[in-house]
Amino acid sequence: MTNSEGVGLKIIGQPLFDFSAQKYTTDDFDLGDREKPFKHTCDLIPKDFITLHVDFGQMGIGGDDSWGAHLHDEFKLFPKEYSLQFLIQPLV
Repeated sequence: MTNSEGVGLKIIGQPLFDFSAQKYTTDDFDLGDREKPFKHTCDLIPKDFITLHVDFGQMGIGGDDSWGAHLHDEFKLFPKEYSLQFLIQPLV
C-alpha cells in the first residue's frame, strides 16, 4: 500500500492472509446502531486515514442463493487454533 509519492507499507504473511484497507472504521459499518445517519454504504463519509485489517482468513456470508443456504465446507473457517505471522515493512 502506497500513497501517490510511493510511501507506504508492505505486509508479508505466512501463510498467505486476507486483508482490507479502507477509509472507514469498523464502527462505521455497525448497522445495528440506529443513531447513525446513514443506511447504505454510499452514505458513509470517508475518513482522512486508512483502517487496515490483517486477517488469517475470511469466511463468506452466504451460500449458493440469497435464501439462507449454508456455505460449502471449502469456504468455511472451522473452530480450531489458527496461526498467522506477518511482517510490516515501511516503504519510502
